[in-house]
Amino acid sequence: MTNTRLRPLMAALSLALSGAAQAAEGDAAIWSFGGFGTLAAVHSSEREADFVGSNMQPNGAGRTQATSFSPDSRLGGQLTARFTPGLSAVLQVVTQHQYDNSWTPQIEWANVQYQLTPALRVRLGRIVMPNNLLSQTRYVGYANPWVRPPQEVYGESTITSNDGIDSAYVMRFGDAINTVSGFYGTSTAKLPNSSGGRAKANPSWGINNTLEMGATTLRVGFVSTKIDLVGTQVDSLIAGLNGFGAAASAIPVSSIKTAGAQSYALAQKYALEGISRQTLSFAASYDPGNWFVMGEFGHFVGKGIFGSANYGYASAGYRYGTWTPYVTLAQNKTVARTETGITTTGLPAQLAAGARALNAGVNTTLASASAESQKSISLGLRWDFMKNAAVKLQYDHMRLGQNASGQLANKSSSYQPGGTVNLVSVAVDFVF
Repeated sequence: MTNTRLRPLMAALSLALSGAAQAAEGDAAIWSFGGFGTLAAVHSSEREADFVGSNMQPNGAGRTQATSFSPDSRLGGQLTARFTPGLSAVLQVVTQHQYDNSWTPQIEWANVQYQLTPALRVRLGRIVMPNNLLSQTRYVGYANPWVRPPQEVYGESTITSNDGIDSAYVMRFGDAINTVSGFYGTSTAKLPNSSGGRAKANPSWGINNTLEMGATTLRVGFVSTKIDLVGTQVDSLIAGLNGFGAAASAIPVSSIKTAGAQSYALAQKYALEGISRQTLSFAASYDPGNWFVMGEFGHFVGKGIFGSANYGYASAGYRYGTWTPYVTLAQNKTVARTETGITTTGLPAQLAAGARALNAGVNTTLASASAESQKSISLGLRWDFMKNAAVKLQYDHMRLGQNASGQLANKSSSYQPGGTVNLVSVAVDFVF
């Protein structure tokens, strides 16, 4: 998010905090600070593409350098203020590898929370985007068993914060706690390897229900988003389709006019404004103490250049004192799509060549958008060697789908889709 869009948010937050402090009638506000971090190195067997921590990173381990600290290393701090029993605020800042190859700190959370009743609370400002079971802690490596959350699931959630409002209502039934939450707002993410490219969710909304019963947690969620893409390579394709449509429609020949109408229709179908995507997800975990098992599964439906996908993971581990071996199976299966495109029959040679080039461009774009299919098996070992710190060693064997590159980025011209990739990662996670 740009600094310009952030200033009104921070001004509103400062005003709210100032008013809360005055309302406290001289009583000192209670401030607390905490932090978290991960220092991690990952080695990739792939030499023609990079393994990255998210698709918002421009490079990582593999092609750029065989072993890299960039994908998973980060440092975060969180400042919390509680002005009254019902009014509080939080500010969280995280530094990690960014879209522009920098490590510039970013504001992840900046919100004010008011507890309207013991059961109902409301937050306003920048809040976490609640796409998954571990959205709240995905950056806090110490809170999670693995080196990184399974990318087949969490790679679908690249926008991690939302500027707007959310609320939660808690109901208790004996020992069970049920929480219904909803959110509404906007968010923006800058895209790597582009000149000012960005993805803007305007708006996003969703509803989640989480049921906690002792060691068991069950969650179901739905998120709907309208996305605008700006400054991407697809811009020139859409411009080409509209240009061809205008030129062909002006020629009073039936077959040429038909081709022009088809080109216009393709430009409209794959326009980069207001692209719809919806996600329905399910999650479950059971953690009685000595061992754990958990999983998340979802169905993603996209319109325009976004395809549809099914994804999920299952993970289990056993705690032997300070040691926790674990295993994870994960898969993301995207739906391949093609377009018949513009009919070239009856077109003059020059127009036919242009139509074929546009058809190829559309199908190349669709193939790229649907190339995240991969499955993986991960074996890991966590050692809690001291209070608030843990070392993790993890091996990942990833098998990419046919003609797919999975979560790989920064691919060379000689990169061949499909195949397998092996990763070895070492991480030190800590909180303070």
